[in-house]
Amino acid sequence: MKRRKTFTYVFFSMLTFYSVQVKSQPYLDLAQVQLIRSSSGSGASNNSTPRIWLLGSELNIPLKSSNGIFLLSPSVTYQQIDFSEKIESTDIRSIAFPITYAHEWNEEWKSSFTFIGRINESVNVPAEGGKFQHGYALLNTYKKKEALKFRFGIYFNNEFFGPFILPLAGIDYKINEKLQLFGTLPGSMNLEKTIGKKTHAGFSFRSFTSSYRLPSDSLLRIYDNHIRIFFNYTVAANHILIAEAGHSLFRNYRLGLRADGKTRYTQVDSNDGIIFRIAYAYRLRL
Repeated sequence: MKRRKTFTYVFFSMLTFYSVQVKSQPYLDLAQVQLIRSSSGSGASNNSTPRIWLLGSELNIPLKSSNGIFLLSPSVTYQQIDFSEKIESTDIRSIAFPITYAHEWNEEWKSSFTFIGRINESVNVPAEGGKFQHGYALLNTYKKKEALKFRFGIYFNNEFFGPFILPLAGIDYKINEKLQLFGTLPGSMNLEKTIGKKTHAGFSFRSFTSSYRLPSDSLLRIYDNHIRIFFNYTVAANHILIAEAGHSLFRNYRLGLRADGKTRYTQVDSNDGIIFRIAYAYRLRL
């Protein structure tokens, strides 16, 4: 019994470190499946707003080492994008395998380093060019007090349109017992309110920049931002159903061709649209 309690404590401590340092959130989804639908919203023409179906799944597998903690986060995403009557619909997929190492220097400072290996490609027709991308992220966390932590770092990815570098800045602020602000910009930010033992709701922001290899060595560059209202309900211990609704902002899709170190683009009609997301997660809340 004593060994079991010790294992439980170590495992929970490991998950706490991962969620706060690596995922920048007060919980860890060991497994998640999601479905996203986006279509035209008010003021947007149906011929200029992409109609998008996205299906994705992700695992988070923590492993403890003598000097720190590793997190394996394999994921698979499939998207069907119908741009307009002028452009044929595009099916794309992403297979990613991020590996993160996290280390606690002392009570105040923690760091994590992530390597991201990813295959982004067209499903319709096999791409002729390279499909593999490699990225890296360094994120440091400073604990000012138990309820307030700041993060800063840098992100790099070898996108098909060229090197992509972003500075990172984040926060984890427990405003009170029922309200928490957490996330790392420019990728995500969340304001979450605890409504009851089984219910959490709030607002979330997501930002995406990615590229996919298409036939004839061309590429699709995607830039999108989502503002959503979310509602999470615990149907059973650790089993969470998630519903979200919102709208995209400053959406920009471009077709490109890279040659001689330069990428030449053709703009694709990609007005903003409404977004619905449903998901299931096996979640450990900390």
